[in-house]
Amino acid sequence: MKIMSRLYYNQDLEDSEDCYDSELEIEQDKISFMDLFLSLKKNETLRMGCILAALQQLTGINFLILTSTSIFPENKKLFTVILGVINCISGSSSMFLLKKHYKTNLFTGTIGMSLCSIIIILLSFLSLIIESKSINYTYIGICFCFVAGFEFSIGPILWIYCADILCERGIAITSSVNWVSASLVIGAFDVIAESYGGIYNNKKIFIPLNCFSLFFCACVLSM
Repeated sequence: MKIMSRLYYNQDLEDSEDCYDSELEIEQDKISFMDLFLSLKKNETLRMGCILAALQQLTGINFLILTSTSIFPENKKLFTVILGVINCISGSSSMFLLKKHYKTNLFTGTIGMSLCSIIIILLSFLSLIIESKSINYTYIGICFCFVAGFEFSIGPILWIYCADILCERGIAITSSVNWVSASLVIGAFDVIAESYGGIYNNKKIFIPLNCFSLFFCACVLSM
């Protein structure tokens, strides 16, 4: 919150010593990765990029993709294909709708993701009590909404922020953080799935996964 306040409200980014889009960008070849790592404590723009890179993965998009074939077992391939199409359309459309309203989109999109996570948790509990296709279809619809919320908020905004603010090596660092976070998410997913006796055998797995996602959505909103 302190970083966001300084970056957006108390300081002009163009005049920031931490911003690499002026003199330092011209001399990018002189900025080593070691220099960037050593300046991470002081460099708020790079630190914010790393935070966003981690949160992009931790807010739950990969959990949803990994569970796509088990959410509705009767039509696994169809659901996965539709999910991918919605992901693609939402991501492509966001390019034209984001423009300069990054902060507004980040907030509203994450609010939508949080609400979707809450509904998914409730539906997961309900599905343990009642076996109903209507619950499954509702669950799928909410998952589609979650994907759309992601693609209109933290999904593309991370890369827009990095491209606008950071130098090439700074973008490389945030990209690495993003991939490491993705690996941790997949590892956590595997551990949770095994602890629940396998993802295909127990709907209870969706409850802790979406609680996990909801927590990190709340972290984005707190920014």
